[in-house]
Amino acid sequence: MTGDSNQVLLFPMSRSELQTLIKQSMSEVLEISKSVNQKDLLSTKELCEFLGISSATLSKWKRENRIPFKKMARRIFYSRSDVLKSLRESNYTKLRSLNI
Repeated sequence: MTGDSNQVLLFPMSRSELQTLIKQSMSEVLEISKSVNQKDLLSTKELCEFLGISSATLSKWKRENRIPFKKMARRIFYSRSDVLKSLRESNYTKLRSLNI
């Protein structure tokens, strides 16, 4: 296996397994959709602007699992509330200056 993200793997799956997979996927989409409707999800650019950090810093934090993120249709979103909670727990000092 080469790690090519465009590689398609096919394997046998029962009808009930496929239904379960579809239900799980739809639940994820609905959860993300609900968050988007509440203006909670931010793009990378929006989160960087909100926190006053560079995209390089955000990428580093993501690699280090310092902040949670959600992947949807090959795009990455950040839940404002989850990110703030994570940063509060890590005592990110800049939060105080943001008055959040």
